[in-house]
Amino acid sequence: MSFFARLLGKKPQPKPVEKKSTNLEVLSLDALVAVIKSGDDEALRIAAIQKITDQETLLSLAGITEASNLNAGIQKAAKQRLANLVDSGAINGEQLSQRISDKMALFALLGLTNNKQLFDDAFNAITDQAELAKFAVDGATSKLRQHAAEKITDKDILQQLLKDTKTKDKTVFKIVKEKCDAFKEDEKRSAEILASVAAVVQSLEQHSNRPFDGQFVAKFTYLQQQWDTKKADANSELIERVAQAVKKAQLTIDNISAEEVAQEKQRKAETAAAEERQAHIQQLQSILVSVVSSEVNVEETQALLKLLNSAWESLAAVKAPSASEQKIVNNLHRVIADELANHSAHGSLAAHKTRFEQLVTDASADANTYYQSLKKRVNGLAASFKEELPEVITSAQATYQEWEKAAEKKAAEIQSAQRHIAGLIRKANETVSSGVLGKALGIRRAIDEKLQSLEQLPNYLANQLEQLDETLTKLQDWKDYAVQPKKHELIAQLEALAGSKEHPETLANKIKRIQDEWRALSKGGKDQDQELWEKFHDLAQKVYQPCRDYFAEQATLRQNNLNSCKQLVAQLKDYLENHDWLNANWKEVEKVMRVARSEWRNYTPTDRAATQPILTEFENVLAGIQQKLHDEYAKNALLKKELITQAQQLVGLDDSRKATDEIKKLQTRWQAIGASLRKEEQQLWHEFRDVCDAVFAKRQQQSAEFKAELDANLTNAKNLIAELSSLSSLTAQALTDARKRVDEIRQEFTGLGQLPKTQVNEIKTAFNQAIEVFEKKIKDERVALKQQIWVNLFAANKIVNDYELALVKGKLPDLADQAELQTQIDSFTQWPAGGLKAIQQKLARARGDADLTENLNALRELCVRADILTDSATPASEQALRTAFQVNQLQQNFGRKTQDVATEIENLVFDWVAVGAVDSKDYEPLFERFNACRLKAAN
Repeated sequence: MSFFARLLGKKPQPKPVEKKSTNLEVLSLDALVAVIKSGDDEALRIAAIQKITDQETLLSLAGITEASNLNAGIQKAAKQRLANLVDSGAINGEQLSQRISDKMALFALLGLTNNKQLFDDAFNAITDQAELAKFAVDGATSKLRQHAAEKITDKDILQQLLKDTKTKDKTVFKIVKEKCDAFKEDEKRSAEILASVAAVVQSLEQHSNRPFDGQFVAKFTYLQQQWDTKKADANSELIERVAQAVKKAQLTIDNISAEEVAQEKQRKAETAAAEERQAHIQQLQSILVSVVSSEVNVEETQALLKLLNSAWESLAAVKAPSASEQKIVNNLHRVIADELANHSAHGSLAAHKTRFEQLVTDASADANTYYQSLKKRVNGLAASFKEELPEVITSAQATYQEWEKAAEKKAAEIQSAQRHIAGLIRKANETVSSGVLGKALGIRRAIDEKLQSLEQLPNYLANQLEQLDETLTKLQDWKDYAVQPKKHELIAQLEALAGSKEHPETLANKIKRIQDEWRALSKGGKDQDQELWEKFHDLAQKVYQPCRDYFAEQATLRQNNLNSCKQLVAQLKDYLENHDWLNANWKEVEKVMRVARSEWRNYTPTDRAATQPILTEFENVLAGIQQKLHDEYAKNALLKKELITQAQQLVGLDDSRKATDEIKKLQTRWQAIGASLRKEEQQLWHEFRDVCDAVFAKRQQQSAEFKAELDANLTNAKNLIAELSSLSSLTAQALTDARKRVDEIRQEFTGLGQLPKTQVNEIKTAFNQAIEVFEKKIKDERVALKQQIWVNLFAANKIVNDYELALVKGKLPDLADQAELQTQIDSFTQWPAGGLKAIQQKLARARGDADLTENLNALRELCVRADILTDSATPASEQALRTAFQVNQLQQNFGRKTQDVATEIENLVFDWVAVGAVDSKDYEPLFERFNACRLKAAN
């Protein structure tokens, strides 16, 4: 039974007495003690305590040094008086600590003082772990229990304390649990360290049993280093195992050492042999260089090679040479032998080269033979040198390569000359076939010139040339017979042209044709008829006289036109250089160019050769003027493109009126800009006009579209408001699920755009009201849902209360009653955290001998605590209980951080559920009062 329950059960209701005024200042110590022990006025008794300064008297009144039948409030006041006297120095705190043997009472008293050092000194003097455990469980204050728990270090005591505090002080339980966890962590770390040490030991043992290899010693050394870092954490058994493994591994290493010495000796001998073989190869290469570069004694060199070969074979007895080494040696012996043979035949390589050069200079027939032998000798030597070739070899190589190039060039020249002669023969035959004898004879003379560069002509070309000569001889004889009649005919044609009225140019062309035919007949002829030629020439001059007069007149006209062209070019150059181009009239510029070209065309005919430089200058001047014009065109085109860009930006402008005004300004600016290239001008104008049309069309359409948009936005807004209203009519989970859709509706409404001005405020107000209605409905639903879980808990508590009350009244439930009871509890699907467990525990504790009075007093105590927490009024009959609880609460909560009211009330609810059965007529008013406090805290 709780303190308050006992107090309510035993303490009679105070009787009203007439209050008397007592002057405490004049009373003695005994009189003050009498007032405290026998007085009925609680305030007077507490005031009397405040007048006492005697330590022993206060210790007795507080129930510390002897048992006291005074109530808790008086004892509390005595303890507080002692604490105040200690704080003021009237009582020595250290002597007081030594005077009080009950440590629990001592620390409860010291906890009321402001002298923290006094409390710490007394507490630090305690070293007994069992005593500290007692304080951790039964300490009067949370602070004392926590300090005691923090000071305990004994593992077994902490393990027991973990069980004792699990359902009591959560903070102490947490401290103890952290210490136990630390012990477990230490044990875990120790186990891990021992496991790592054992792993190293096992690795050493395994390594000592493996056969010796190249990594054995290195691995053994590494494992020993690992062991040195772990040895401090090993036990004696592991140390002994390591000693045995190290001994065994060392024995393996010692056994291998002798064998390694022999192997090392063999390796050194093989290394020395390999080095000597390399020296042997280098010596052979040196001999080769000597044989190539200078004159040598062939017999002495051959004897030296035999000695070196014997030394090579002796090295093979130590270790056989590699295939590549043997190949190199064999090749060097072969090349040196070949070179010695060449020495015998041709002397040194330098002498061989010199002889070849002399034969080439003398154009000797033996030069080719020496070329073959020199080339073979040089190529054989070059293959034996992997690095840079000796200079004598490169020199010999360059000599025969130069001869090869000269021979190739000469052969190419002969082939080219033969091909050219063959081509000339073919061309001469073709000319003969055409009957042009003179040309064919000219080609034959060219063939004779080519033949001088050839020593000998191939048979096939000689035969073709012989056939050509025969053909030419026959053709010459035939022409001399046929040409005379043709010449008389040409003279007759000239006589027919005398006195002709034809245009001089036509007549001149006919005369020229007749003269060309005469020259063609005269080509290649062996003899010319001089009398006939003079007659033809005189007649031609007479007939050509009218043409000569005509061409003289034309020459004068061409000269005049040429002068006019020069004058035109001079005028244009002056125009280009001196015109004010910054203020030019570009239409006039275009006209100048058109007129200039027209006048140039009028100045014809002219002498082509004399006119060409003037024409070039004319075109250059016009090109300069044209460039000026093109620059202006380009500038105008750029300005118009900028206007088009500005116009395109206006197409996307929302304000169509502003866009229209701006496009009209751009049109005015367009007209002020000059022309550009015709093709580009057309393209730019069409592009600009299309953009202007788009702006004007948009303005025409925007009014209707804007009105339609406003109507559509208005309709959508009304639909969203209607949807909000329908969502607000939902309940329970469906209402909660509608939250996401409401958020979407907010976004949709915000993004609707403009609404009709006359209805903007109305629509926005209606939307905001619909949102507020939904939010209020959601809030009410949440509150109801939150309260429902507590309603379910209290309803289930009432069912269990009635069940236990039936047991107290002697009714034993059958299986059907128990099943129905469980069904009723299971019908509640929503519980506060821990609620169902609390109901199940209460149901398990239900018994027939429950003390209804004690349970009733417990519920009254919970109601008083709820009144205090929520600052609610308490019935007059329970005011004393409230005062006593508040005093006790001050003592119990000293130094502790209080929780918020809502949390405290929830804790009281679970305390309420934990109380056993109470008669229904007593339970209902108390529940109504307690639940009112709970709802007040919740709101």
